[in-house]
Amino acid sequence: MTSVSLSCYILTHNSQEYLEQVIAPLQYVVDDLVFIDSGSTDRTKAIAEQYGARFVYRPLDNFKNQRNFGLEQCQHTWVLSLDSDEVPDQSLVDALRIFKETAGTTNIQALKIQRKWVVMGQEVQTFYPIKSPDFPLRLFRKDVVNFNDRSNMVHETPSGHEREATLDGFVLHYTFNKVEDLYRKLNLYTSIAAQDMAARGKKATWEKILFSPFAAWVKWYLIKQGFRDGAVGWVLGQYAYDYTLQKYLKLRFDLKQK
Repeated sequence: MTSVSLSCYILTHNSQEYLEQVIAPLQYVVDDLVFIDSGSTDRTKAIAEQYGARFVYRPLDNFKNQRNFGLEQCQHTWVLSLDSDEVPDQSLVDALRIFKETAGTTNIQALKIQRKWVVMGQEVQTFYPIKSPDFPLRLFRKDVVNFNDRSNMVHETPSGHEREATLDGFVLHYTFNKVEDLYRKLNLYTSIAAQDMAARGKKATWEKILFSPFAAWVKWYLIKQGFRDGAVGWVLGQYAYDYTLQKYLKLRFDLKQK
């Protein structure tokens, strides 16, 4: 039986905090590792060199384009996509090793991986707009799957496949450690989200500006039970409100909606 080779790309920007924990377990199972970097000034490039990863610079316009560019840089058909703060557990690494030995005997085109979200040191149940754990598609054939028009610019969704499965194991997504980090990312994400809505012809009416943020808070803090995450859940409920408000305000005013 002939095993398949595996590429892995990781989007990076000042990603030194968890990066070694992400790639150290993968170095013996991944055959081609590439960082798609949008301008790091910390140790990210040095870590890439330490682990023999290729380091490719591309300025960030939106996450959908960044991921499609990452696919283009990968040398092998099968591609693993991880974020720079998604730490794989050993069972996932073992499952990847088994997958490489058996992929040639299956017609599966894409696989999901369980992802558990950790915010400010605590595993949470919700993080707008995600219910945790979730199962994003992270291992797939790049000749079948990509990020096309079905994917938006900030919460990217790969598509194109017909047959999928779920891989054993999980990643821990250490997404934010401080409220300051949370809101710095909110500013970036809402700017891209507003651009995506504008490209899709959506409008920011006053009704949406006034009522959608409260609806987001009700959905994610109350209905999705974010309150069960205690103080962190309250912060994330406020984040859902602020995120929704900011993307509509930017759509209406920053993009000069008529």
